[in-house]
Amino acid sequence: MFGGSGPVNVPESVKNERNQEFYKVTSTKEGSTVKGGVASVVLPNTLTKISKGSFNQNASGNNAPDLQSITIPASCTEIGLSFSTLPKLTTFVVADGNPNFKSQDGMLMSKDGKKLVNYPSGRTGEASVPEGVEEIAPGAFAGCTKVTNVNIPASCTTMYFPDEAAGESSFFATGTHYTVAEGNSAYKDIDGVLVTEDGKKLCSFPFHYDVPLPDKRYTVPAGVEEIAYKAFYTSTPQPVSVDLNEVKKIGKEAFSGCSDLASVTIGKNVNEIGEAAFAECRKISVFTVDEANTSYKGVDGVIFTKNGEHLVLYPASKTGDYSTPAGTKYIDAQAFRSVAQLKNITIGNSVERIEESAFRYSSLESITFEETSKVNFIGHHAFNDTKLTNVTLPAALRTLGAAAFYNIQTLQEVHVQDGSAPEGTKLSRHGILQENEDESERQAVSQVRLNFHQGVSVIGVQHPCLSVFNTLVH
Repeated sequence: MFGGSGPVNVPESVKNERNQEFYKVTSTKEGSTVKGGVASVVLPNTLTKISKGSFNQNASGNNAPDLQSITIPASCTEIGLSFSTLPKLTTFVVADGNPNFKSQDGMLMSKDGKKLVNYPSGRTGEASVPEGVEEIAPGAFAGCTKVTNVNIPASCTTMYFPDEAAGESSFFATGTHYTVAEGNSAYKDIDGVLVTEDGKKLCSFPFHYDVPLPDKRYTVPAGVEEIAYKAFYTSTPQPVSVDLNEVKKIGKEAFSGCSDLASVTIGKNVNEIGEAAFAECRKISVFTVDEANTSYKGVDGVIFTKNGEHLVLYPASKTGDYSTPAGTKYIDAQAFRSVAQLKNITIGNSVERIEESAFRYSSLESITFEETSKVNFIGHHAFNDTKLTNVTLPAALRTLGAAAFYNIQTLQEVHVQDGSAPEGTKLSRHGILQENEDESERQAVSQVRLNFHQGVSVIGVQHPCLSVFNTLVH
């Protein structure tokens, strides 16, 4: 945490009050934050690394609200993916003598000027990538919501639009329009939208798209087969509806957070839908799937695989209680993430697995597992940050993922049915551990805290291998 007010100079060493020893400051901590009132941060000459995730905006949007400039010392030779979506950041300063980085017109660049590492996300007006730049780093323009036209030169042929969230896109939630110079061999723009030069992948749709759309309906250009990861992320107020046209693949979080998007039809060509592709699209109450689609189908407005076994995506604003249809075996990762209207759900006895983050951040208050439930697996963070009050875990449960029920302030009781763990097992942060694993019981007890919020009562624990709960919650 960087505190104070106005300009803040980080010292070269800090004192540990416990042992009174001084420690040299050599790196930032992942997730470093800056308090309000701090206008500039000058990092010390002892610093060699800015860790990934430093100075990034947090989920609450209150990190570094007043930070305008960051000074990077000559000693700093490594910078991880950082500085994302800081509302007032306009300038990077790099000390003379830094062997790897420099500042050019306030932008953070590689020393040779061929790579744009980070564009200050608080800037307004046009954003022009300098001539001669060959690469735009992952996250370089992340959250540059105030810029207008983004100009990309012909020299810039390396940008990042990963298939999954293993990396980060060079652009998301950025600008009003993309203009790619003629002669660029890798990318082009179609009506201000950034696509690959062959026209097969839509890479980034502007945050505040400035091209008027009839009825705010956007039709994906002919020839586009893939919507990239986070391509439309939080774009508003357009589009309100989307025609996917010839699209085959919708990337992970492709339309996540599009608060005005109300209508989308999954076309006949779509054969892959990434996790959370339409998460937090709070005006979508029903998904329509073309009947000719051979991979997916719509059932009561919910997207399923064609065979009905995987529940893939649930509309964020679908109202009423819900019961999984007979034949559903899997609730896919992030299928119900951030749904706003669902209060009560019944999990049918054909369901076997609830995958990672399936209900995370949803409004869910009650979950009922039908008698003879076959659910044997609940993934990491599956019910994180919901509004559940009471839960009865089914007897078939064998694996409970890390933080599956964590940070549920409303949760009061968890009922564990007898037989919900096999003989010779115990619960830990990683769920069920076999006796032959070398993790100690003490460690397992401490790690259970990540699965249930502190103070939750666990009732009906009869299986001796689940008695670990009693030492934790009572």
